[in-house]
Amino acid sequence: MDEEDRAFLQRRRKLAKAWNLAGALLLGLLAALGATIYFRVPLMANPFYVADHVKAGTLEPSTMELSAVLLPIVFLLCLGVVAIEVLFAFAMFANERRYLAIIEALEQTATGNQT
Repeated sequence: MDEEDRAFLQRRRKLAKAWNLAGALLLGLLAALGATIYFRVPLMANPFYVADHVKAGTLEPSTMELSAVLLPIVFLLCLGVVAIEVLFAFAMFANERRYLAIIEALEQTATGNQT
């Protein structure tokens, strides 16, 4: 294994250790944001609240128009987020292929040394 592979593995070890804390922090922040929006701005995040106001006829027409305009934007943003997640998956699998190549090289070196 050359020095570049060792450095790669060391970086990956650091990232793997840091992810537990970073991932938990991100999930906590996401949950807090969702709860804040759900309770403080229910028109944005609580479909039951919106449905009740639509049925009661108390939802202003301008709010309904704004919602209708924002729906395609939100949908496109969601598609963008999914596309970014797929790109991250490609990067993750590229790293995994590199790990497998390093392991294979080490196995071949170990097999070659034993024979």
